[in-house]
Amino acid sequence: MLLIEGLNVNPVSWDITSGKEYHITLRIKDINIVNEDNKIYLNFSASQPDDTGSRITTFPVPAFIDGRFYRNVSIAVKSDLNLSGRIELHGLKPGLHTIQLGDMKKDLVIY
Repeated sequence: MLLIEGLNVNPVSWDITSGKEYHITLRIKDINIVNEDNKIYLNFSASQPDDTGSRITTFPVPAFIDGRFYRNVSIAVKSDLNLSGRIELHGLKPGLHTIQLGDMKKDLVIY
């Protein structure tokens, strides 16, 4: 197997004998906003459902706020592992915002 991954590259692997391509996926399971110590955080949970053995795979995941690109986040996870993480958000005014991390999109209120 040949695996390609990088800072801004979605990981993919190939069986070098057959040439078959295997896509590796990350699933964002939930997102929510937390206010803590006068800071705003986007908490998330994620998993990697593909069977890749015990290796850790890194995924570049785009974050959007109100439809505008905010930043990429690197999330590293191994197969069948559930994880949680947080991203500090800067410059957001209180109110309703549409927040998207990967394929997960929600309308969330910031206080």
